[in-house]
Amino acid sequence: MKKVILISILLISGLAVNAQCDKELVKIAKSKLSENEVLINEFKVKLNKADINDPAPVAKFSQKLEEGKKYRLRTVSDKEEYNSSGILRLFESNRLLATNHEGSTDKVYELFTFICNSTGDYKLLVTFKDGKAGCAVVIVSEVK
Repeated sequence: MKKVILISILLISGLAVNAQCDKELVKIAKSKLSENEVLINEFKVKLNKADINDPAPVAKFSQKLEEGKKYRLRTVSDKEEYNSSGILRLFESNRLLATNHEGSTDKVYELFTFICNSTGDYKLLVTFKDGKAGCAVVIVSEVK
């Protein structure tokens, strides 16, 4: 009976840690929306540290964007539990259109704005700087 209780406590505490990673970050990310932004979508990302078998864990999402609209893509990372920043890349087919990572300075920005030139499905790819484990929320909003 003691083993069952101990296992239950460990499982519940493990779920609570994961829930904080997602729920708290979503709240923080949504609170950063300005008055002229309308929430379109949110994506939760949790990736393990890179290793020899999986050198670059990547989260992939699809998002429909419409021609002529201005979008803001924001990445909020859990830097308290994970010492890593989420790197977001926006692709149309295989062409990189925008990213929050400045390669020459190695700086990761929280957001970037994108004006869509063609209606369609776009790919969002998220990794973590230096292949570290990480947790982040990506918010896609339309700027009015």
